[in-house]
Amino acid sequence: MLMPLIFNGLLLSTSVTADTALKDNIPYLVTHGHALGVASNFNIFATNNYMQSSSVSNVRLAAGYFQSKGWQQSIGWTKNDDRFDSHMLVVKKRADDANTNSTFLNTDQSSGIYAAEDSDALPMKNTKDQPNDNSYSVKPDALSDVSDFTDNGVTSFSDATKQSQEVSDFYNSKDALTKAFSADFLNYTTLDQDQIKTLHDGKKIVIKDDNAKKKFLVINIPITNIDQLRLNTLSLNIEYQTKLTETPIVVLNFPNLTNGFELYSNDDALNVTYGTADNQTRISDKQHLLLNFPSLDETTPLAFDQQFLGTIMAPKGKIIINSLNSVLTSMMAKDIEVHSSVNTAGPDGIFNPPDFADPNNHGDGDDKPESKVTATVDRIDTTGQKSSAALEDAKQLGYFMYKDKAVFNIEWSNAKNTQLYRSDDYGATWEKVSNSSADGSGSYSSINDYRPAQRLSWNVSADQKTLTAQATKNIRFELATESPNTDGADKIWFGDTELNMAKFSLTVPATINFSNLDADDKGVIKPTITPQIKVNNALDVPFNLKLIVDAQSSGNSPTDSSNIFLGARQFTFNNTDLNNLTSIFGMNQASADQFIKDMATTPLEEAGKTYDLTGFQLNTNNQRFVAATAGLKWQFDWGSE
Repeated sequence: MLMPLIFNGLLLSTSVTADTALKDNIPYLVTHGHALGVASNFNIFATNNYMQSSSVSNVRLAAGYFQSKGWQQSIGWTKNDDRFDSHMLVVKKRADDANTNSTFLNTDQSSGIYAAEDSDALPMKNTKDQPNDNSYSVKPDALSDVSDFTDNGVTSFSDATKQSQEVSDFYNSKDALTKAFSADFLNYTTLDQDQIKTLHDGKKIVIKDDNAKKKFLVINIPITNIDQLRLNTLSLNIEYQTKLTETPIVVLNFPNLTNGFELYSNDDALNVTYGTADNQTRISDKQHLLLNFPSLDETTPLAFDQQFLGTIMAPKGKIIINSLNSVLTSMMAKDIEVHSSVNTAGPDGIFNPPDFADPNNHGDGDDKPESKVTATVDRIDTTGQKSSAALEDAKQLGYFMYKDKAVFNIEWSNAKNTQLYRSDDYGATWEKVSNSSADGSGSYSSINDYRPAQRLSWNVSADQKTLTAQATKNIRFELATESPNTDGADKIWFGDTELNMAKFSLTVPATINFSNLDADDKGVIKPTITPQIKVNNALDVPFNLKLIVDAQSSGNSPTDSSNIFLGARQFTFNNTDLNNLTSIFGMNQASADQFIKDMATTPLEEAGKTYDLTGFQLNTNNQRFVAATAGLKWQFDWGSE
């Protein structure tokens, strides 16, 4: 018999996919059009907090928390490159205050220009809205609508925070760079103390290109304090002697610098020149220059009062723009503050060199095709209704009922020599469920009759027995060259999901204590406390419950003809002998059916229902037996119609 469906509130969702491995494959991203990961095509990217006091023009801006402290300030963007997504402002959420509410996007468009991670993020104004009213024409799109995030496998600003640090660490790692780029393209050098002293004195240092065609110059500057470079002003004069005729790409790493500094002089400058010894050309295009501060702490900001030197990357740091007499190219940091009106170089200020994507510049074995994984989970109910969600978003599917099916669908490509493994026990053991083909592609669809909610377990104490269903079910998948528990396994992708189950619990008494003599019938002893059955079947488990004959006694072991020490036919429920194996609770079948239906009476309270079993009694011919304990053994059958 099926108990009625009690639980409501199923949330249906369209299928969503995410490449959850891509965000961690930094070498691939850098060499395939995303030199700064998710931040590559933004002029301003603050993974945590962003604040502006004045208008910022010609900018693509992303911020975990966006706030404006100036009245009726604006954000503008001139989109003139089809490589870039149309969204000019992307946030996790924005502030809800008068100044931020008055801030507007400098466009008359209302769609495809603003996106937010939080579903309850507030809308923005555009040029059609009045500053003093409650008109907000620009509703936020989802973060998944922004190609910068989806192309990088980034689904949140939390992901962006992690990825930005990994990108910064990548440029700071000689090993990672030499694997990603060819020896003919990359020129990596670390300055010694004499060279640092030369820069401190305002003089130039010379770095040579031995093979005359290394277009990517990475300079490691191991200072711990900016005063090691700055005398009165900061003047970094670097001469790159090469036969290159095209502008090189230059990254300056400051791996040991943890304290920020302020560039307060108009004479502060980064002068990087290239060419032959007698014919040097200054790099004026700041999108060719990246200053990387992987360890800079936000407690001591990096402040600009006059000059902006080039693209700044400080994933742990804070950048403050007080005033500029030059355009801003691009910057990425944990926190960013802009205190004056700023104009950026727009698309021309983005640090995303096309040469990084040229296969001829890639290192051996690291120019691999993108390994892509798409993973979804379907919930199918008893009517065949199907709802789907991305694997990591399975909770959107609501609560699985007892007979609901879960089907996992995983497809991948460009992952040669890999197998897909599955674990149902939090990664303790793994089962190989599918192999990749010769070209590295593969797919997996789990069996169609997997019902995750069909797992019940008993918890037994001295007084009662409780049967419960698990609240959640964890399923893990991993695409790897060997079993994930094997040392040295190359792990390409990992997927983890939690399925929610509706509630089920059934509690029955384990013993009954008899001590109350019936006032009218001196041969009858009744329970000291009325036994109870408690049930919550929101899970909709079909079940039968029976008290079988070989119940245990506290007096002596039962025999075939007796289940308590008082002997056969003395232990009854509703005057029916409990030695009768064909009856449930010792009732006839019709009464038993009605009892089960009563236990499932709609509606069930949150904690379920409690049913008193008032019909138990012991019959004795000898009034000396005024107390006894009868142990009960229950048979619970579930899953049948």
